[in-house]
Amino acid sequence: MVHPDSTLDPIFLKSIVQSCQISSRVCKALSAKGLDDQPTKLLEIVAKYNQELLSWESSLPAEMRPRICYKYIENVQLSRSLGIILLHCSFYDLSMVLNAPLAYPWIKSAFGTTPKSDLERKIDAQISESSATVVESARKIIIMTRHFDLNGANTHAFMLHYPMHAFINLFIHVLKNPASTSTRSDMALLDVAAGYFGQLDFLTGSKLGFPFARDITAFARQAVDNYPDRRFPK
Repeated sequence: MVHPDSTLDPIFLKSIVQSCQISSRVCKALSAKGLDDQPTKLLEIVAKYNQELLSWESSLPAEMRPRICYKYIENVQLSRSLGIILLHCSFYDLSMVLNAPLAYPWIKSAFGTTPKSDLERKIDAQISESSATVVESARKIIIMTRHFDLNGANTHAFMLHYPMHAFINLFIHVLKNPASTSTRSDMALLDVAAGYFGQLDFLTGSKLGFPFARDITAFARQAVDNYPDRRFPK
């Protein structure tokens, strides 16, 4: 129950609590022992909670849904913008948490499935879907950092956590797909994120920061430049 004099929006508060509850269930499911040896179980978990996450998003008022209004945060009243940003970041971060186990390039080799089997085809299909979800979520969070109100006195921990998680996942995606047609724009987003972390480090007196971001971005660029089958010019 929100106090009558509180500045908290009860709808936002309820939505954030719901996202935290989903996050708790997802983390518990993904931490179960033996998932590496049970690809079918992992596929079931990812499918189940992807559906739950999308159902939760659909239950939100239209003006709050991440995939509908993330481009229009600048038009939201200042008193509500932090809540909108937190809600959207929670959605995209949870999408990455849930789908990343199937998006990382080393995951398939751990399953040891029979080549060209029905199970392998199901795994390949979910890997493709989960990879797309992870990279798109990472892009959305990095783009959203331009709306973060950074100042030394009022900077929140989530302003480090969510962008850092997105940065790492986008970095892995670039290394995994160096010849993709989206690589150039993804490299630009890594540069945006590195600049953001530098600003965060400066404004918080190094209390919040990610000092290796520029080195990681440079490594990704070097890997892309050295890839023999690049499909776009330098």
